[in-house]
Amino acid sequence: MSRYILAAILIIIFLSSAVFFVTKTEVFSVMKPRIIREGKIIYEQTVHPQTSKHFTEEDRLFSMETQLEIARANIPEEKIVYFRSGQSRTEMLDNDYGYRSPAITFRNYKATSYLYCKSLQFVDFCEEITPPAVLTDDKAFIPQVQEMDETKNILGYLCRRAKITEENQSYYVFYSDAITIDDPTGAVLHSPLISGFILELEEIPGTFGADYFKRLRVNAIQEQSLEDSIFLADQTYRKIESIDRARQENLKQLNRQSENEWLENALTIQEQKQFEGYWLSSRNQDLVLVEIRNIRAGSSWNNEFAFTTYYLTAKGSFKKKIKEKAAMKGRKLFVEEKPNYRLYALDEKKQTIIQENFPFFNYSVVTEVQARQLIEQYHLD
Repeated sequence: MSRYILAAILIIIFLSSAVFFVTKTEVFSVMKPRIIREGKIIYEQTVHPQTSKHFTEEDRLFSMETQLEIARANIPEEKIVYFRSGQSRTEMLDNDYGYRSPAITFRNYKATSYLYCKSLQFVDFCEEITPPAVLTDDKAFIPQVQEMDETKNILGYLCRRAKITEENQSYYVFYSDAITIDDPTGAVLHSPLISGFILELEEIPGTFGADYFKRLRVNAIQEQSLEDSIFLADQTYRKIESIDRARQENLKQLNRQSENEWLENALTIQEQKQFEGYWLSSRNQDLVLVEIRNIRAGSSWNNEFAFTTYYLTAKGSFKKKIKEKAAMKGRKLFVEEKPNYRLYALDEKKQTIIQENFPFFNYSVVTEVQARQLIEQYHLD
């Protein structure tokens, strides 16, 4: 009888220890993780200010408020990753190659390269990209991970916090061992130093020379069956050997469109002069003045302009006066920004010029007297 009592006592002690273990570890290592082999992950990316070690209020092109707004306008707010059977597709709206449009990346874990597809103004293209080989030696920096005593609930998953230190950047991550995403292509956010699924990643401020840091967070995890077509590029996209070829073809089509427009409807003398003069952008406490002048051969008009930008309120070591070449393309102003370009159009009242595809800085017309006063006031004459 005593043997049965002893056995019962041992069982009670074992069960009590197991309950204590589960409680103390927050069910991190005991529960079998949920494995998702097919579906999509939706990420949200946000931008936040930081006090940079490299830039101060005495050394900046724009104010912190404007710099953050520019960053938010340039960085994709949402990223969607589809994954299945060693394949992935990543979608986002970005400003790569100077043009804001959808960008799609296709990966296969068996391939050494990936397919990047993008839309420019006139050209939809796909480019096969082979990442550079990672060279290692005895002196190579070894990434490190530091577990931290902090947890957070994200989408119902209890996540632990860790710090990842790489050679040129450090991050905080929140991850969960309760879920695993089967994506060997690497499109889903991951780290070889972290055993679980990363639901949030935040750049650590002060580790690089920028006025802001980014935070990437999972907004949705959707386990679902995907069509084969998800992992195939649109047939209307042209496969090219390089982005330079896509830029050349895009510029060729822009020139062709401009020539056809002039043949059908030639520029009037007034339209030839419509961009000339001074234009001012005022955003937050930042002032940017633009001077546009036709470079004439004698008294005749030719399609060549000087586009001069005065960053009136820039501080410190930044270049405050920049001159660029410009020309009319149709009824728009084309400004070279090699290897890309910018296009400006006038509003209906002819009082404001707006940059197409990225209407962040709008410039309103000012008189020459007003412009000269500003140039003298900020010592840029």
